[in-house]
Amino acid sequence: EQAAMRGSTEEYALLAARSIRDRLGATWGLGESGAAGPGENRYGDNPGHCCYAITGPLQRVMTIATDEDDREANMWEFAAAGLELLEETVHEFSGLLTVYGLANCDTCAKARKWLDEQDIEYKFHDFHTEGLDPATLNEWINDLGWSTLLNRRSTTWRQIPEAVRNTVSPVSAAALMLKNPTLIKRPVFEFGERRWIGFGDEQKKGLKGLG
Repeated sequence: EQAAMRGSTEEYALLAARSIRDRLGATWGLGESGAAGPGENRYGDNPGHCCYAITGPLQRVMTIATDEDDREANMWEFAAAGLELLEETVHEFSGLLTVYGLANCDTCAKARKWLDEQDIEYKFHDFHTEGLDPATLNEWINDLGWSTLLNRRSTTWRQIPEAVRNTVSPVSAAALMLKNPTLIKRPVFEFGERRWIGFGDEQKKGLKGLG
């Protein structure tokens, strides 16, 4: 299907990475194309030329040149470079800003659009599809307070029996939010140990320093 595309390029390596990821249903895909040697490839690239691409929650490409014609040595060098790119990219992803919320939430959509305009990379955690683990919620409660997190204006809150709402406590609030993450005010931004909740001027001011 891609017969017209030139191999041994970052674009081709990216196509390979995407195809690998899609076919295997993986989180990350790693693609490579180049000239291991001992001679040049059919595109005229010298031995030791290699293009790598990684795709997933983040996307990265790179080209390396060893200036060597030793095929085995080049293959070892290529493998090491590819694994290093994978490690660095996954590590970079783990240190990204995380935006917690709902994909169909208007406020979350506005926040994500604003982050894109500010060139701030982030990963989005959808409560509907990914839920929320107790340890994360406990950290939020300790840092932000359960009453700050609890969205008493949400539809989910109004559907809870009045007797439960009138007697809500720190313990019961945590249980309710864990069972129904839609009760949490959104979005919640998390970057390392720094957290913001909601999306307004105050949150924008704090987030701008991440760009």
